[in-house]
Amino acid sequence: MNTELSEHIIYSIKYEHYYGDGVDEYIGVTTVTNGDKYAALRKRWRGHVSAAKTQKKDWKLSKAIREHGEGAFDFEILESVKGKTKAHKLERCIIRERNPSLNTDTRSKKVDLEEMKYFVIKTEINGRPVWFDEC
Repeated sequence: MNTELSEHIIYSIKYEHYYGDGVDEYIGVTTVTNGDKYAALRKRWRGHVSAAKTQKKDWKLSKAIREHGEGAFDFEILESVKGKTKAHKLERCIIRERNPSLNTDTRSKKVDLEEMKYFVIKTEINGRPVWFDEC
């Protein structure tokens, strides 16, 4: 499969604290293999849960899953894009923009937003960031 032609989704996983203490968020990307974006997200979530339970990694998302349980999280598909390179660059840009507390990888903090102008245009509709492809 040519990954530059395949569909990818950028997704958000959120845990909302009780008593309005805030929200923890994770931003990720995964490949859509059968055309069903929600099935791809469910499969990726099962991978996160499995890693949290079996690998005992010190990743922030894994620790949150172990602490709060897998049923405590909400999911949202943020974007759907064609191409692995483009999807990963957009993921890093969204991570930089949203600064999610559960992402362990800090490479996203170094994304050159000037470079991203060739891939996406960002605007806001009703205060929500919306991303449009230029390609």
